[in-house]
Amino acid sequence: TKTITIYSGEGLKVAADVANSGDTDINIILNNDIDLSGIDWTPIGTESRPYTGNFDGGGHTITGLKIDKSGTDYVGLIGCLGSGGKVQNVTLTNISVSGANCVGGIAGQNYGTVENCSVNGTVTGKGFTDTGGIAGSNYGTISGCSAEGTVMGSVNVGGIAGGSYLGVIIDGCHSTAAVSGISSVGGVLGNLGNNSFLMACYSTGDVTVTSTDGSFVGGVVGTNSQGTVTGCYHATGEITSSVGDRIGGIVGENYIGTVAACYWDSNLSSGTGSNNGKDDTHKVDGTDVTWQTAVAAMNTALQSAGSEWRYELTGELPTLKKEE
Repeated sequence: TKTITIYSGEGLKVAADVANSGDTDINIILNNDIDLSGIDWTPIGTESRPYTGNFDGGGHTITGLKIDKSGTDYVGLIGCLGSGGKVQNVTLTNISVSGANCVGGIAGQNYGTVENCSVNGTVTGKGFTDTGGIAGSNYGTISGCSAEGTVMGSVNVGGIAGGSYLGVIIDGCHSTAAVSGISSVGGVLGNLGNNSFLMACYSTGDVTVTSTDGSFVGGVVGTNSQGTVTGCYHATGEITSSVGDRIGGIVGENYIGTVAACYWDSNLSSGTGSNNGKDDTHKVDGTDVTWQTAVAAMNTALQSAGSEWRYELTGELPTLKKEE
């Protein structure tokens, strides 16, 4: 069945070497929590030979992943996850991942499926583009994932993904990470591409453009380039930019895109900074618009959009659950 069951950090390193030696479709199953502290990690899969197996964490945690490859693209636990490949049910904690372009905690670049994964730590992109807590560059599906810690990059920087392109879906995800970059910076996603979808996602972290000539920063999405954002929100974190017309509680720039039933509660006056698309954003002021009314509207929109995720309000802010 081409499956390796893993019990230790050394064993996971062996599995990575096997995959990178040519068995790119091998399945990897964790049967224990894994400590990668002190292990020189080479990301599984490259752009030319992506990983296409099933990496199943089985609900276990990988601790101490450290990668410092500032001159290398496609950096993460998985370098490049190919079409048909899948990473699921794993938590990465206390990580430090640094690369050039396409840098993410789970995958530098994703053409497959990333599901039910969490990342805690620091992810840094030192190149030009695509840095995210879960995936740097996304051409696949990301669902039910979360990120916390710090995500830093240049262009297209997001708590969950740097960029998501070409008709793909990210849904049911949330980020508490502090996200910063130069342009197209979002609490969840830096850049949402043509005909792609972001649904049922939220951010509660600070989102910052670090350059005085930077642009496009949003609580959820930095730039919506003809994509669709449905039932998303940003709360509690500060959204900061020196360019006043390109900053929004939800989206920094909405370029011929659609934003539906999205909510924010920061001190910003607008849900969308620069806008020439469809803009259905609302500020939660606690009087005319409350989180309870927001939950009802977001869930109605998510049902219409075909999402399996819904919000519930059991505390101060809405949380997500997947319909069974």
